[in-house]
Amino acid sequence: MKAFNHVNAKFLAEAGAALADGKTTLIAGGSPRICLNAVAPRPYRAVKAEAAIAGRPINEANAEAAGEAAVADARPLQATRYKVQIAKTLVKRALLATV
Repeated sequence: MKAFNHVNAKFLAEAGAALADGKTTLIAGGSPRICLNAVAPRPYRAVKAEAAIAGRPINEANAEAAGEAAVADARPLQATRYKVQIAKTLVKRALLATV
């Protein structure tokens, strides 16, 4: 996985992945785990994003779907609405960086 700079690392705490099945299917310990940091009072596990990519190939469309799913239930404060787009983009980029 490519390294993230310190700004991105604040938002994306984890995007662990193992590659198998033609080097593009995500299988982190049987199921993917995605956790976002600095978007909630404590790290936020993006369960909907995990479900969106479980057992699917990592490609542009599935990474985009995972990013959307990661923020589907977001209820940002007025001053932090910008973090929704950042989180969505970082989830997508992190997944695409694994292939």
